Amino acid sequence: MAHNNFFEQISNNYIFYPVEIITSYEISMYIRQGKIKKHMDGYLTKHRDNAMCSGNTYALAHAFSEEYKKNSQIQYAQLNDIRSINRKYPSVKQKERLLFAKAMRTLAIKKFVEELKKLYYNKRNIFEVSRYGNLSMCKSVDVIFYNLVNRRLFTRKDIELLISELERNGFDNIPSLNIKNELSIISALDNKKTTSNDDIDISRAASGLAFSDYFLLIVKERWSLLACNLISDITQKYFQVKKVICRILY
Repeated sequence: MAHNNFFEQISNNYIFYPVEIITSYEISMYIRQGKIKKHMDGYLTKHRDNAMCSGNTYALAHAFSEEYKKNSQIQYAQLNDIRSINRKYPSVKQKERLLFAKAMRTLAIKKFVEELKKLYYNKRNIFEVSRYGNLSMCKSVDVIFYNLVNRRLFTRKDIELLISELERNGFDNIPSLNIKNELSIISALDNKKTTSNDDIDISRAASGLAFSDYFLLIVKERWSLLACNLISDITQKYFQVKKVICRILY
């Protein structure tokens, strides 16, 4: 509770929207205006007062966290199996690494566009649930599509423009999608076993990195961001306090 109260105080009670909400904002800005203006209300919202104090919030959050950790092992099992095979061949040359990254990037974009088209042409129901053990989770693209249509009031023409943009340029012009995808690729290339904590860290970076003037991260996260050119030591300075780095943008 003390930690929660401290963070609420220094943030003036603001929190980031979930990454899917931020993605829908960025898509809307780019498709309609050709650029993304970093307005605060597109990224941040006010935290409900005393939300963490109500009822059995902590108990429920802890129970969900434990269930998510357990079932994420099922969710990421196939991907982690592939990585365990890759570990047998550690001396992957840089050229091969880049080719592998390009292939993963292309597949991720293709999959996203395919799911978007399915929703657009009503070939499947929105919020189609996938089960991982005892957890039921909907696809990220469904949440993005729902917010574009219902919150951003996207028309069929807007969705068609979005599909065309993604087919031509991938995630390059949508920061949150690009950051999430690139960090996932780096995680895979480094033969790192994906866990629920990694998923949370990647989503945190996708939500806040492009918008923030200051971004706190542990040392190992910095190298992931540097590896996929999301930050640069040349244009940004770091101040390290124990195992935390504060990034300042100019």
